[in-house]
Amino acid sequence: MRSSKTGMAGMALALLLGCSHLPDQQQDYLARVGDQTLDLESFKTDYSDFLTFTHVEDNLMSRNVFVKNEIEKMILTTYADTSGFSELPEIKESVSAATGQIILNQFYQKELADPYKVADADIREAFRRSKIKIHARHLYARSMEEARTLRNRLKKGETFEALARETFQDSALANSGGDLGYFTYDEMDPAFEDAAYSLDDGQISDPVKTAWGYSILQVIDREYEPFITEQDYQLHKTDFETKVKNRKLQKLVKAYTDEVAGTLDLQISDKDLQLLFENLEAIFAKRNLSVFRDRNLRNVHLKTKYFDWDFAKLAEKLRLTRDTQRRQIKTPDDLHEMLVGLSVREEIFNRIEASQWLKTPDFVANLQERKSRRILSLLVSRIQAAQGDTASEVVKRKLYIDFINNLKDHTAIEVNKELLASFIM
Repeated sequence: MRSSKTGMAGMALALLLGCSHLPDQQQDYLARVGDQTLDLESFKTDYSDFLTFTHVEDNLMSRNVFVKNEIEKMILTTYADTSGFSELPEIKESVSAATGQIILNQFYQKELADPYKVADADIREAFRRSKIKIHARHLYARSMEEARTLRNRLKKGETFEALARETFQDSALANSGGDLGYFTYDEMDPAFEDAAYSLDDGQISDPVKTAWGYSILQVIDREYEPFITEQDYQLHKTDFETKVKNRKLQKLVKAYTDEVAGTLDLQISDKDLQLLFENLEAIFAKRNLSVFRDRNLRNVHLKTKYFDWDFAKLAEKLRLTRDTQRRQIKTPDDLHEMLVGLSVREEIFNRIEASQWLKTPDFVANLQERKSRRILSLLVSRIQAAQGDTASEVVKRKLYIDFINNLKDHTAIEVNKELLASFIM
């Protein structure tokens, strides 16, 4: 883990640490913490980012707070390395998962977002929508079949008010006929928003697939901002261009992952899929090794065009999923969908291996820095959880203060106060 590189995550660990004075001899670093040093250029880079991000004024007090936070970060980094915390299986697994997501996001940015050029017409449409408030109501369905049934019942004369009482568990929506009130650009699911802005007042949509299911919506009315000028558009054009590009990236990612999924030719027998489904709980329990001794499970096999997974590999991939993903598995078909997603991710990472940016010094350094931040975040959480999840914030903070002060008492700390006060940004 890098020790001389500072980062904004240090401010999340804000505590003032007492630091001893340096000897009279001149030093070329801002601080020494044990065997580590904090060099001036690294400090200035991250301190400048901090000032920009927080709008804090550069003065001696701000410099002292920031350098003390960086010292604390260095102390924790040393502890994480020397105590073996960084090598704990659950910590390595969490850091690996976070690292994988960072790499995946970078891949999507480099390969999909960067080549995409936003059309001026799309930016203007986003700007136009931002000047209109839509008042709408909707009915929710979990499947296309349910949504079509709701749409047909509306066509036959049933009302939003009656159907909303069947559709929603939320009492507010159930009692208001699914009334959502007013919303504008970038406040709703993109597909829902597209449908709403395409409807006339009073018109009812066909089923719309959103991130949460399906909706049947009706626009009740809309309000227009009366004063819209070209000057206003030009003033905010860059902001809207970023929003449009970010939303387009979501569609590009989906199209790309769908394309990869279409080439997988994933094969797993119904028998093997059922066996996996019946043993999911045991597979997710990482300390349960009995599943690996099960003869039938050991023969489970998944094959794609690009790679094969035996049961051990399948279990490894399934155990990397999040609790929210696991809770969505209600049937073997749900499990099959998860396996497709895991296989798509595997193939994308295989393709990433050929990416030149993956090996550039800047990206490697940034990735290492973010790994370090993740480890420190997990360490602080572990320290604060010493008295359980129900401990108050005051108790958690005291636990942390006691822990860091104990480390400080056993660490040689020196600060070049003259250099800290005199350097020019």
